[in-house]
Amino acid sequence: MDTLRYYYAEASTSSPSPLPNLVHAFFLPNQYSSSDSTQTPFAPLMLVSFLQNIIAWSALYLPTILFIWIFRAQLARFKINPEETPADLKLKELRRTVTSLTILAFWDTLVLAPHVTSTPLPEVVSPIRFLVYVFLFLWSDLHFYTIHRALHHPIWYSKIHKVHHESINPNPLSGLSFHPIEGLIYFSALLIVFLVPLSPIEYTAYKFGLVWAPLGGHIGYTTYDVTKNKLEPRKFEHYVHHIKFNNNFGAGLFPDGWVWDQFLGTIWPEDKPILRQGSSSSSSNNNKTK
Repeated sequence: MDTLRYYYAEASTSSPSPLPNLVHAFFLPNQYSSSDSTQTPFAPLMLVSFLQNIIAWSALYLPTILFIWIFRAQLARFKINPEETPADLKLKELRRTVTSLTILAFWDTLVLAPHVTSTPLPEVVSPIRFLVYVFLFLWSDLHFYTIHRALHHPIWYSKIHKVHHESINPNPLSGLSFHPIEGLIYFSALLIVFLVPLSPIEYTAYKFGLVWAPLGGHIGYTTYDVTKNKLEPRKFEHYVHHIKFNNNFGAGLFPDGWVWDQFLGTIWPEDKPILRQGSSSSSSNNNKTK
C-alpha cells in the first residue's frame, strides 16, 4: 500500500487526472524507482514487478491455452504429439513458471530498474535506433543458444536443465518451466541494458519479449496436417530438441533453421524426418541421448 500511495502521489503532482499515471506506474514501475529507499522499498516494488510479469504472461499464454482447449478436436491433426501432457506435469510446469516470473521480478527490482530510469524514450525511431533493436534481436538469439548449449553439459544438465526436459511433449506451460537457476540465467539477457541504454518503455517491451518468446517453440502444434506426412524437422525445430536433446539449441527467432545451430553444426539434419508417434518412440530416443 505504501508503494501505491507513492505512485498516487507521483501521479497527482504531475497530472490533474492521476488514473493514467497510476496505470503507467503499474506497467512501468522501474520509471518510478528512486534512490530513496523509504519511498520505494524493495519488497513492494518487486511485488509490482511480479504482478506486471504475471499480467504479461497471462495476456498471451492464457488465451493460447484457452484457444487450444476450445478447438482441440479441430486442431488434433496439427498436434505434433497426439498424446496429452499429464495433468500433474502441467501443474509442475505452472508452479515453475510462477517461480521464473518471480525471478524476473528480482532482476527487475534489484539490478535493472535503477539503470533503466535515466534513459528517455526517443521521440523518433532513427535508423541508428532501429539498428539497436536489430542488435537486441541478435543478442537474444545468441544469448539463448549459448546458455542453452552450456546447460546441456552433463554436470549442468543433471542438476539444472533436466527439469525443463521433463516436458517431452511440450505445451504452452512448458515455455518458462525452469529450474530457478535456469530462470536466473535465462533472464540475465536483460543485463544488456548496461551496454545498450534503453528507455523504460523499450526495456519493458524487451522484457515482455523474453517472457513471450518461449511460447512459439513449446506450443505443441504445427501449421500443416501431420497425420498425412512424416513430420518435417524444420517445421517445429524446438520440438525436435525436446525429443532429441542434442540438436536445435537456438531460440528459433530466425526462419528455416536457426542461425547459430546452422553455423555451429547443431541443427537436426533435414534428411532425418521425425515420426509422429511421440511418447513411446520419443521416450526411447530420450533415454538413448541423455
